[in-house]
Amino acid sequence: MPVNIGDKPQADFSQPIELMMDCHRRIERFLLALEKIGHAGALDVQHRAALRTALDYFKLAGPRHNEDEEATLFPALAASGDVAATEAMARMRQPNFLFVSQKTLKKRCFGRGCSK
Repeated sequence: MPVNIGDKPQADFSQPIELMMDCHRRIERFLLALEKIGHAGALDVQHRAALRTALDYFKLAGPRHNEDEEATLFPALAASGDVAATEAMARMRQPNFLFVSQKTLKKRCFGRGCSK
């Protein structure tokens, strides 16, 4: 993804939480781009390129992001003893979490525009 002038520098591996947050913001930008493409009607060359970029991102970076969270972030959060983090991780490990998350995403993003 291109760097925008004025954006804060991206985090590095010495800042693991900030690095994951940067990844989540990138995911949100790609989802917003996909939403805009979905509302565009006929796809021109620019829309097709944006679509390919977003799909490639989710195909390649998405699984790596999940693996990183499972291997590094979640164990660190579990070891922290933070009650809110422990409860959030327990919710994420529920069998229907992904379904509920997708349902929430669709509710927020499709037809009404993505909101925070």
